[in-house]
Amino acid sequence: MKPVIRRSLLALTFSCSPLALHASEALSPTDPPARGAVVRTDTTPDRVLQRADSLRERMRFADARQLYMAAAQRQDAEQTKPCRALWNVAELYFAEGNFRRAASTLDLVAEKAASYGDPEVQARALLESAILYEKLGAKDQASTRLQRLDAVLTSPFISADVRATIAARRS
Repeated sequence: MKPVIRRSLLALTFSCSPLALHASEALSPTDPPARGAVVRTDTTPDRVLQRADSLRERMRFADARQLYMAAAQRQDAEQTKPCRALWNVAELYFAEGNFRRAASTLDLVAEKAASYGDPEVQARALLESAILYEKLGAKDQASTRLQRLDAVLTSPFISADVRATIAARRS
């Protein structure tokens, strides 16, 4: 039976540490290279994302995750915001039931969004990460993310819609 992608926890639509698992580990896929997941050097990050999306639709999560990671690394190297690719990695970890890696990857999304000046994505990633840590019973981790979220929400660059969505998810 194939796993079903659940979006209840990662319900926000993406627009573009004393952890047992550090956020930087999210950039090191643990799966061995899989057939069909090889990234050619002449392929643009957008093409890699399209291939990853296709693999995801076919429920080939490990292969898709590798391609999303490769795209994120290339986007970051090109100084292009890698948040969409990383968000997809988090969703795949979530779909596979690996909530800690999903939360860790969302922490990385928040870091990258902050470094690229995108407080809306940063806020969304912090909220989703906090929710996952809460589900994992890591209340201190969740609390830390919510404190960071409160600081990010002071930004005048966050739309009223995003603020309302975040407020609704927090209550």
